[in-house]
Amino acid sequence: MPKSSAIVEYDDRWIINPLRNRTFTGIDVDAAAVVFRFDSGFVLRTSVEAELSARSIADGAVDRHPLDFWSREDTARNLSSTVVSPVFFKKGSLRLGFANGWNLFVSPTKPEVPAELWLEEQLVWSRAGLLDNVPFPVVQIDRWTGQEITAPPWPERPAELDLSSSDDING
Repeated sequence: MPKSSAIVEYDDRWIINPLRNRTFTGIDVDAAAVVFRFDSGFVLRTSVEAELSARSIADGAVDRHPLDFWSREDTARNLSSTVVSPVFFKKGSLRLGFANGWNLFVSPTKPEVPAELWLEEQLVWSRAGLLDNVPFPVVQIDRWTGQEITAPPWPERPAELDLSSSDDING
């Protein structure tokens, strides 16, 4: 099992374990951004179009509302808990699950919503992906076996091979 100080990489997401079990400490709101601060020096920068829900994680669910649906005080109260699920997707979205049941989202269907995760003055993740020089080890995990991948991934199939005629290898 990967260390809690590692970022776990799957084929479609990163689990940023150094953010797990960190406590939300405050929120700053201005016309340009909403900034969430955590006790570990992590900062998440986004906008009022990020969403919050106490129930559903489904994109477009009726329980998900933009941050400006709640007052700043209500948002801070709703998130006043520890992070239990720090998931940052390779398609540019994120889901932070908190121990009290609330979830913070940046949806993949709203690419105009900015989102960046910083550790103090260093950018760790943006909607473009995980940066190359993150201050944590990145451990790749096979989604089928759950085992750490230690070999390089298989190369992609060359585009010039036309193998789309049949999925049957005997045909």
